[in-house]
Amino acid sequence: MSAASATKRISIGEFIRQLEFTKGQDKILAACYYAEFLLKQPDFGIAEVQALLDEAKLPSIGNLPRDLKTLAGKKYLNIVKGTSNSRVRYTLTTVGADVINEQMQSVGLTISKPTERTELLKDIAESLHGLIQKIPDKDEREYIEEAVSCLSPMNNASRAAIIMGWTGTVYNLRRKVDNQGPSGYAAFTVYLKRINPKRSASTFNDLEDVKDVELLDICEKMDIIKGKSVKDQLAQWLTFRNGVGHPTNVKPGIYKVKAFFEDIIQYVLAET
Repeated sequence: MSAASATKRISIGEFIRQLEFTKGQDKILAACYYAEFLLKQPDFGIAEVQALLDEAKLPSIGNLPRDLKTLAGKKYLNIVKGTSNSRVRYTLTTVGADVINEQMQSVGLTISKPTERTELLKDIAESLHGLIQKIPDKDEREYIEEAVSCLSPMNNASRAAIIMGWTGTVYNLRRKVDNQGPSGYAAFTVYLKRINPKRSASTFNDLEDVKDVELLDICEKMDIIKGKSVKDQLAQWLTFRNGVGHPTNVKPGIYKVKAFFEDIIQYVLAET
């Protein structure tokens, strides 16, 4: 049995070699696995996969974009919503991860970090628990704790976690507008009327009729969200949330889910 050192990560070349794959697409899938599970990238694109294949000194892949698209067609990879063509991004599906995990078991390959999805879910849920304690509002903190509990190995409900996490984020932003009182609603209405002159907001319930993308834009203008770059990052997470909000075969990569919670806590929920 081969095992990677506890202090030194196995190289991509050695990882693929020990898997004993003979087909090119299997080696590409192994590189994707390496990117997500060992390098802990929330997602990856053509350039990152090509760099790993080059580092592994594998024979040149004739058409990597085509092969990645084929792997997505086999449900081994998810295409990140909102990305396409040369900028397309991917995450590994549970099915894709299982292909590599089963091959690792078959050849007796182990690595220092746990790679089974249940272990990863447990580790990530525990790591997020410390961040959650930075949320000052007790009700919001308990709500996000419940959301993250969806990531436990027993529940394994990452899509539910994301939907709850985003709901908590939107509620937090609405509450911060409401906390500013009449002057806050007046400022909010000024920006809202720039979108539609017939609209206004004077109560918390009125904010429920505002689209999330509009809420992000106005909260950035009111300095509730700290800067355009943060607003843009949150807008990407809104797209991410919308991509998992319906019963499709899209299952978000676990490190992507972790990055989602880290950002909404840091940039919104823990902000006072």
